[in-house]
Amino acid sequence: MDAERAHGWQIALAVSAFVAILPWLAMGVENTFVLFVFVLCGLPLAAPLLVLRRREEFVRICIGVASTSIFWVVFGCMLGTVVLLPSAVLLFLAAGADPRRRPVKARFLGGVGALLAAAAVIGPTMLIWEVLVASE
Repeated sequence: MDAERAHGWQIALAVSAFVAILPWLAMGVENTFVLFVFVLCGLPLAAPLLVLRRREEFVRICIGVASTSIFWVVFGCMLGTVVLLPSAVLLFLAAGADPRRRPVKARFLGGVGALLAAAAVIGPTMLIWEVLVASE
């Protein structure tokens, strides 16, 4: 029996959750400690992408990784892990954005997720460009 695959909207939100952390990772290239913290905290954001063929497991991993990221946001805020918040919210949105289950709710979650993903990628990228590249 084949398990049901995660929907494309869920996959897109999970990918954007991982992509949202990449601009901040570029900031950590100059500092080994910051790089270590982001690899430790940000690498699990890719875990849902490993189980795309099993929807229930994908949803469970999205919720688990998002909860762990919220933990890091709250207790690691002095280390700069607050930048994981948009990724955690995107994973929570990805868990519920399946139009095969709840079409109206999934459209809403997908739309909110698309706006958040755009803001979470474009905003930090412009900030880091200004700090690292344009200031030189």
